[in-house]
Amino acid sequence: MTVTGLNSDLYYSDNPIYITFSQINVKTKYIEYFPQDGGVDPIQIYTAGRSEISVDIAEFVKLLFPDVTHNTDYTTLTPFAVANNWVKVSFIIKEVYKSGQEVYAPTLTKTFARGGNRTYTSNQRTAVKTALIPTDTIPQWGGYPIDYYYFDTSKQIFKSNVIPPTIKEIRKVKGCEPLYVKFRNSKAGYSYWLFESWEQEYQNKNLGTIEQRISLIDLGNENETTITAISKVPSRYFTIIRDLISSGEIYIYKGNTIWERVTSDNNKASQNLFNQNEKVKIKLQTHHRYNPSLLW
Repeated sequence: MTVTGLNSDLYYSDNPIYITFSQINVKTKYIEYFPQDGGVDPIQIYTAGRSEISVDIAEFVKLLFPDVTHNTDYTTLTPFAVANNWVKVSFIIKEVYKSGQEVYAPTLTKTFARGGNRTYTSNQRTAVKTALIPTDTIPQWGGYPIDYYYFDTSKQIFKSNVIPPTIKEIRKVKGCEPLYVKFRNSKAGYSYWLFESWEQEYQNKNLGTIEQRISLIDLGNENETTITAISKVPSRYFTIIRDLISSGEIYIYKGNTIWERVTSDNNKASQNLFNQNEKVKIKLQTHHRYNPSLLW
């Protein structure tokens, strides 16, 4: 049996990743593959007499990414390795014959990145020394932390707190109390945007009452806080907003190295390709464990 499809490296997990098993032995009952370091149950594919089978391993790869807190070191001036958003996997692959005999294929070792491209094409990838950003340049606002990520030649993601002049655009800080947002972008790195204005909305939902003979018990309220961030975004940076609303990892900068985790709250962003700028409003849901109700 031969295994093809991953002839390169640094594949994106948010696009389909197909591998093909071909020249399958007629005696094979099923093919099994699993990560060498364990932690995830093996996948078994019954051949049913087929000599070639293609499978998408993207969802399987997503299970293997480590859960690592985002890095908040913005003072180190030399690039350093981080464990965020990438994983190196060695797949053990074998044919299991109907007789029970196991025949192993060569171990398949590849590096995967938590990101992707907006395309129908499968097996998307990035490259070493390529900035993991969704735009050609990185907007930077004075006084706010900034960084960028890339795979180095060892195929580890590195973080740099110094933005090269060739990909940096200095932008003016607008507004009295702007809102600075960090999020994991579609390329497996992190991007930032400074919203000129923002507002908070506090909402409650009453959980009901209990009517007694001479008194009333209020069961209290569920409480939600939503932030609406507002900005005028140049068309060349609209991809940043598009990545933000679909990101599963978003933070608001509170100052003094403190970042608050929030989530994107059912957002929509529209772009007119003839406009140089777009006014956008993004809703971000904050999360707390404050519960003034009588129910848990």
